[in-house]
Amino acid sequence: MLGGQLWGLIAYPLLPWFGIMALGYGMGPGFLLPRRRRHTLMIGVGGAMVLLFLVLRGSRIYGDPDAWSLQASDIRTTMDFLATTKYPPSLLYACMTLGPALLVLPALERLRGRWAEPWATFGAVPFFFYIAHIYLVHAAATLLSLAQGYGVWGIADLFRRGQDLQGYGLPLAYVYAIWIAAVAALYLPCRWFAGVKRRHPGGLLSYF
Repeated sequence: MLGGQLWGLIAYPLLPWFGIMALGYGMGPGFLLPRRRRHTLMIGVGGAMVLLFLVLRGSRIYGDPDAWSLQASDIRTTMDFLATTKYPPSLLYACMTLGPALLVLPALERLRGRWAEPWATFGAVPFFFYIAHIYLVHAAATLLSLAQGYGVWGIADLFRRGQDLQGYGLPLAYVYAIWIAAVAALYLPCRWFAGVKRRHPGGLLSYF
């Protein structure tokens, strides 16, 4: 209840994400192509998505509910240009994230030895990493909330009760540091689970 009225929040709309997952499954055979053809496909599709993003975002006609505008500085204008809607994921959000990812894949594939191993480890267990990072990050957020004198719910109280959380949180530099630390902390669990998948191929584990 908020202000005497019953309300709800849909924070994770399924339908657009199903479309993005279907795109991934549809591109699956492309990843089995010979190296040169595979790289051509990735660069072509990724480049087309980036170009579509630039054209549609620049025109402000279609692709995202929030239009960008000129800001006080070039950096702020660039950030506003890139600030597309994730919940639900807009067409431009998908193009802005998946396009560059496809463009960088051929370069990452050329890595060898110790530089390639972390990328291969996380890439082998994407869903496992996703689930594990949710619990890890939420646990860290809860500890931060308690340390700063707020309740266990922390920032969720903004949505549950409209509570003012003035002073809650950390500067952006600390957020990036926690992000890097969380990825590093999950490396060994992901490597362990990747080994489990190699020893037991197929079945339900293949979806993790």
